[in-house]
Amino acid sequence: MQLFVSLLLAALSFGSPVHIHVQLAGNFGEPRPNHFHGGIDVKTERGVNFGIYSIADGYVSRAIVGEYGFGKALVIAHPNGYSSFYVHLNRFAPQVQAAVERWQYAHHSYNGDVHFRPGEIPVSKGQFVALSGNTGASQGPHLHLEMHQTATGNLMDPLNWLSHIVPDTESPTAYSFKSYPQAGKGVFQNTQESRIYSFGNTRYRAWGKVGFGTWAYDHMDSVYNNY
Repeated sequence: MQLFVSLLLAALSFGSPVHIHVQLAGNFGEPRPNHFHGGIDVKTERGVNFGIYSIADGYVSRAIVGEYGFGKALVIAHPNGYSSFYVHLNRFAPQVQAAVERWQYAHHSYNGDVHFRPGEIPVSKGQFVALSGNTGASQGPHLHLEMHQTATGNLMDPLNWLSHIVPDTESPTAYSFKSYPQAGKGVFQNTQESRIYSFGNTRYRAWGKVGFGTWAYDHMDSVYNNY
């Protein structure tokens, strides 16, 4: 019960990074051509310069500027040991923007990774921190949001903290599955070959060690995307 209450309070202490209806264009762990997607993509109504807000109390720890990758990104460290990354931004809030420009002039460089001292730029939950954009390796205007363990940098699913702001009553749809009998150790439907089967009322025969994969899509309310 104590763990459940702690998790519930942790979820309730985090808010939306945008002040528009939250819809996802991509979720955590999606297979991409050369990597797994490291965060969630929040739609910004196909436009830029929407306000981006800190999802919880903390302080700005980094501001990243680059032509590729993240483009412009802001990192906020939170007291619970996690950091939120706001990516593909168009512009930072004035205090951060001014600090970044000073760094750029001092280092004669547009690209940079500007670090701030703990508490140097504190922010509160819901405070304006940036404008959304389409910078870096972005295929269209959106906010890419990541959550990392501050100490290790390990990626976490942002929906562990933000599921309460993302409506999702749609169930996944499974279309087919593939058998993977282990060589010399398993048989499925009288064969050791890997084959694709349809779901239905058919009864299947299996022996030994057999693995399975499935072709399925998840869906979310009010969006056409497959996840």
